[in-house]
Amino acid sequence: MSTSRTLTEAQSVYLDFLRALAAWAVLLGHASMVFSQYTLLEDLNIASIAVLVFFLLSGFLISLSVVQKWSDTRYDFLNYLIDRFCRVFCAYIPALVLILAADYY
Repeated sequence: MSTSRTLTEAQSVYLDFLRALAAWAVLLGHASMVFSQYTLLEDLNIASIAVLVFFLLSGFLISLSVVQKWSDTRYDFLNYLIDRFCRVFCAYIPALVLILAADYY
């Protein structure tokens, strides 16, 4: 039995698709709670399940990324922190600016 530490292109696209679906389900679940008194989404608890799926997939993909880079002697904890910081804040800062601008107006 051989163990592979890489994903095929199809596997990667599939996992990204599942994460996108989970993120949309969370968004729809929150929106349904804000804009409606009662919905089927609330009854089925879709948003909570989607949060679990999103975090499980994200944790798996982050772990896989670290395992793939582990053999490189130049990859250390500082590189990991820089990589995580850039991935989070490259999306967070523009979103924060957009929210601040929308809140201002």
